[in-house]
Amino acid sequence: MKKYICSCKYLFFLLLPTFYTPLSCLDIKPPRLTIIFIVDQFAYHYLPRLEQYLTGGIKFLMINGINYKKAYWPHAKPKTAIGHTGLNTGAFANYHGIVGNSWRNEKLQKVAFDDDLEQQAAVFSPEGFYSYGKSAHNIMVDGVSDQLMLESCKTAPITVFALSYKSGAAIGNVGELGKAIWFDTKAGCFTSSKAYFDKIPSWLEQFNKKHPFDALMKQEWNLFYHKDSAAYSLAEEATPQCQRIESGIGKKVVNLVTNSKNSARVFIESPMANELLFDLAKKFLDNHLTRNKDSRIVLWVSLSPLDKLCHFFGPHGRETIDMIYHLDYQLKRFLSFVRKRVKQSDVLYILTADHGVEPLPEWLQKKGVKNARRILIPSLVKGIEAYIQKKHGITIKCAIKVPQVYLDKTFDLLDKEKQQIILNDIKNYLEQQKGIKKAWLNCELSEECINKGQIEYYYKNQQFPGRSGHITFQVFPYTLVTKHTTGTGHRTPYEWNTHVPLIFYQKGVFEHKVINERVWLLQFANSLAQIHKIPKPSASTFSLLPGLFPAEDVSY
Repeated sequence: MKKYICSCKYLFFLLLPTFYTPLSCLDIKPPRLTIIFIVDQFAYHYLPRLEQYLTGGIKFLMINGINYKKAYWPHAKPKTAIGHTGLNTGAFANYHGIVGNSWRNEKLQKVAFDDDLEQQAAVFSPEGFYSYGKSAHNIMVDGVSDQLMLESCKTAPITVFALSYKSGAAIGNVGELGKAIWFDTKAGCFTSSKAYFDKIPSWLEQFNKKHPFDALMKQEWNLFYHKDSAAYSLAEEATPQCQRIESGIGKKVVNLVTNSKNSARVFIESPMANELLFDLAKKFLDNHLTRNKDSRIVLWVSLSPLDKLCHFFGPHGRETIDMIYHLDYQLKRFLSFVRKRVKQSDVLYILTADHGVEPLPEWLQKKGVKNARRILIPSLVKGIEAYIQKKHGITIKCAIKVPQVYLDKTFDLLDKEKQQIILNDIKNYLEQQKGIKKAWLNCELSEECINKGQIEYYYKNQQFPGRSGHITFQVFPYTLVTKHTTGTGHRTPYEWNTHVPLIFYQKGVFEHKVINERVWLLQFANSLAQIHKIPKPSASTFSLLPGLFPAEDVSY
């Protein structure tokens, strides 16, 4: 089966030149350097709240670029994997196959989307290789990164890299043909896998040696502004009962470590982690920029720390807000670094996010939102299993990976009629729970006629055979279904989680424009392909983003 899927996937690559019709030529050459900043969990709602205190790179791009103020993800459950893969492929999960960061198999075991057991995907360790692998083999279609690499040739080479703390983010961005680099939390350094390199590049080894993990852990998190600054007036006072970790502000990273397993995690949850990733991007550029004017570089920089931190403190926490102020300044310094090395009219910068984030339910309740609630997954699972046992006398284990409910192989052994009865009972049980709006059996969701303008349409397009659960459920706004008793998430298709920034800036080309029209992030891949004058990703049917091209250049 796996060989068949791989064959189909590469058939896309082989057939594309046959069907591809050249685009009408723009007057400009593709940018020599394209840098795509994806700030993980950087919701749009931060910008109007914090804009007056932003003075660095984020503010520069907001003022000078083409600023899309109504950019949305059409995702039922916005997550890192589906967002990064969506940016690259321009397709829904029902085509690219990545329904979430992970899914469950028939034994209810977790399957991370980038897991690969094949030896040729083994991850590099300091001593050689780990026993596990990482690759893009679960992404079922090509992306704009793959198309860029297919266009590369000796006289006009194209280099595509992705840098991130998360393997899934980097892999989702570059697909199979680009190069992905991520952080090894066990070893405390950046790494990759044999799916992308025969061996760790020498420039990356040099970088890791220059930034030993022990030195990283000795850094201290200092507030960007004075503690009494009005910049923190929008931040909430510490609410330990709603947060999962101790604040790192004013402390050295090493002093926050409670056990050996969480040392890397604690570092990644600090502003210093963003600084390290920018330093890695600088090292990459110093080693890959060439004098060849026909060469191109596309660099994806996925900044994960905000996501890691905000899950604990929420979008109104002082820690979260301060990290954004640091990021704004760090981005300014990085743009200055690039400006000294590449002519600004040759550089395209893009700033966006893979998803947003919703407030802590307890914060919403405090503000008077009566319907805000937290549904704990262990309790919901226990309730479903007990309901089945009581009504049918059958022990069926289940797992919930929002918005999916998975049943174990005991269910698969039942006859079809019994399966249908049990599924309907679980559906009815879910719909009786406060906070849950609707539930569908898979067959119902695939067959139901849903208007594209409805939020339910997102659920229909986030299904993939063999990876989706037996039942899908939708919650009401401000309902957080989670295994954690504290913290927040981004598990729903509503405003807080799906509205994100999107800004393009290239001096003299893409600048000084505000777009108030509603756009979709899945339009990004085809738009980037148009800018680089290459074929679009094979499974994307989205139109180009408005405001980037002359009228005669907007049809694919």
